[in-house]
Amino acid sequence: MIKDNLETFFSGLKEKDISIRKRALDTIFYLCNQEVAPEVVNELLDHLQENDYEMMELMVLKIAILAEKFAINLSWYIDVIIKLIEFAGDYVDE
Repeated sequence: MIKDNLETFFSGLKEKDISIRKRALDTIFYLCNQEVAPEVVNELLDHLQENDYEMMELMVLKIAILAEKFAINLSWYIDVIIKLIEFAGDYVDE
């Protein structure tokens, strides 16, 4: 059921209203599971490239948590972290 509705939540990340974008990100984060995690992380990484500076720090944190929690393997996890640094270097905390 989550997989069927992901596109709806991803579209919420493109709304003009910051409160809708934050709510969409929170919903995606809390509904994420092992099955959809790679798709969610990839979509969030793609969204990072759109320069949504208001949400950048929050999104980086949530991507890092999801990548660590649902890591498919070490190689995938490292790739995600490298992309985080590449796309949002100044917003990636230690």
